[in-house]
Amino acid sequence: MNNNKNEYIKIIKNINKEKIYNLNDSINILKSISYRNFIENIEIVIVFNLKLLKINFNNLYGNCLLPYSNGIFPKIYIISLYEDKNNIEKLGFNFININDNNIKKLNFKFSNLFFIKNNIYINNKNNNFIKNLIKYMIFDKKYGNLINNYDFIEDNIKNGKKIFYRCKNGILNLVIGKINYKNEYLVDNIISFYKHLLNNKIIINNKKNIFKKIYITSTMGISLKINI
Repeated sequence: MNNNKNEYIKIIKNINKEKIYNLNDSINILKSISYRNFIENIEIVIVFNLKLLKINFNNLYGNCLLPYSNGIFPKIYIISLYEDKNNIEKLGFNFININDNNIKKLNFKFSNLFFIKNNIYINNKNNNFIKNLIKYMIFDKKYGNLINNYDFIEDNIKNGKKIFYRCKNGILNLVIGKINYKNEYLVDNIISFYKHLLNNKIIINNKKNIFKKIYITSTMGISLKINI
């Protein structure tokens, strides 16, 4: 990583931002221009072809298990009945009472994840709290926040390998790892997610036309076009 801001400016002036890079070369460029005093995220940004008007890109969402942690360890909230509070907190999760109507106090940040057990969700669909939550987030098996047991969270989500994604306005932005990761870890995560995405029904039906551009970037770095 480069610790000199002036050197960083010199390097980026010589980078061809219109070129389409392979994964290893693009990662090496991002590492060479990183001079911040914190560990940046590496992200991929997928821009879809909005000319395909028949597609509702907001329906492109789900979850994926990566080979390596993406380095993001979310704050996990479990929505349940009050009698489950002690058990949930003993497991190290944050408890939310399903009968609490103060939805405004919840923090819907990117790094926070919300889960509810299938049986509690089914039995409380008409609960005002659940109705309000649906305005902010999606509850279904595809997205992965309807669960049968808490072991699922412990085994797959706490370690940062299980990631959740949702396309907004034709753009999908995803943290894939940290800039100090080995290149092969980042490459494996990117390829794994890309292969997962190709199995989505929306993608399957429009493979030839659906991807407009794919970029890789870092928290404070530049965006580079890539070929996967």
